[in-house]
Amino acid sequence: MTSIVSPKIQSSARHLTVAGGAFIVMIAASIVLSGLLLVTAPIISDMYYQKDAAGKVVLKTLPNGMTVPVEINGGQGAFLIYFSILMFAIVIALMFFAGRLLAKYGSRVMLIASGIIMTSGLALFAASAGNLTFYIAGALLGLGYGLSIALVPPALINAWFVARRGLALGIVMAGTAVGGLIWATIGPSLAQFSLGWRDVIWIMAVAMAACTFLPALLLIRNTPADVGLVPYGADTAQPTASSAPRPYRDSPTSRP
Repeated sequence: MTSIVSPKIQSSARHLTVAGGAFIVMIAASIVLSGLLLVTAPIISDMYYQKDAAGKVVLKTLPNGMTVPVEINGGQGAFLIYFSILMFAIVIALMFFAGRLLAKYGSRVMLIASGIIMTSGLALFAASAGNLTFYIAGALLGLGYGLSIALVPPALINAWFVARRGLALGIVMAGTAVGGLIWATIGPSLAQFSLGWRDVIWIMAVAMAACTFLPALLLIRNTPADVGLVPYGADTAQPTASSAPRPYRDSPTSRP
């Protein structure tokens, strides 16, 4: 009769370390998805509303009696096109490049390369002098996001966890909400009253670099096999020596 060694759950601190790295990566996601939107009002006020000699926004009265700012450089609608470009770049990267590149180079390389792209995009955003540079910055941010952040954390959890995979993925994806809360707490006040929106985006650029480079270099490994492990909860049961098949002595072929 075949005997099987009891299944074991292979786990170590490394599994938690990789999940922690993926969580930090999702904090970087919040910069793209919500952080920049929180400084939209200061950017529009600074670059898309006409100012008088004293630096105050010039207002005009509409026929219906409403008072609104006088817009320049295409107004806020022209600025917000950057976000549409960003989302379009994410979709293009995911549809045509991300899967194949991830399979070829692995999560760590993709995070580092995309971290460089997104950090460059944020630096360009912070230094932008007009619509064109905002649009190029949005394209870089979307490309980097689609090549890494949108795909790498779920891929890591899928590779490193069998048991409690859904729980691990849910915790990792909550990093976006945590990051969003951080930026919602500090971003608008810094942009309007302290540093100004450009310096806030420079801070975001530094945070983006830290939240992509450091996990990729220090915390994340592409697969458990890279460090001699198996996924958490993987069935490591193996047949014992006594379970090896034996010839059936009464079979016709075994008789003289």
